[in-house]
Amino acid sequence: MSIYIDSKRLANLPATDIHLLPCEICHNGDGNVSTYFKASPVQPSTRYVNNTTGAVETVSSPPASSPSPNLDYSVSSFRGRPLCGKRIEVLDGYKGVVLKESNKPFSEDEDRVLSVEKRFDSLMYWKLDGEPSSNDVFIKALDWIAIAESIHGYVASEEPEIPSSVDGLR
Repeated sequence: MSIYIDSKRLANLPATDIHLLPCEICHNGDGNVSTYFKASPVQPSTRYVNNTTGAVETVSSPPASSPSPNLDYSVSSFRGRPLCGKRIEVLDGYKGVVLKESNKPFSEDEDRVLSVEKRFDSLMYWKLDGEPSSNDVFIKALDWIAIAESIHGYVASEEPEIPSSVDGLR
């Protein structure tokens, strides 16, 4: 079985907003997100309620050496539950795409064709029980991309210089 990606439309697609929510919604497809899901950018010191403990917590502050406030954090709520989100940029050298399979194969041996439906440059990663951090599984998975590149990337071979003649040895 092979998987083919039809990317003809990729160059003409405008960037779209992608939200990764900590819940399951039984719907595949577009949603009227801008009408029903309002996110408010916040300074990293904004307080919110932790749903697990009920305690009022704060999003960690940027370092004092930071020249400008970091507005990559947002707060919102979904079905009455408060969420804290962080914008995550697509890594350099990669493209964020949403793929759709229009014709499902009848067996695992058949080839699959996926088409590019949407393109994104960043996504908003939302957490229900606190601030998104580098310890989250999703963010750690993105770290593995850089690790895999280091492990499997091309390394120029540097052969040691061998002198053409060695004094004293003949």
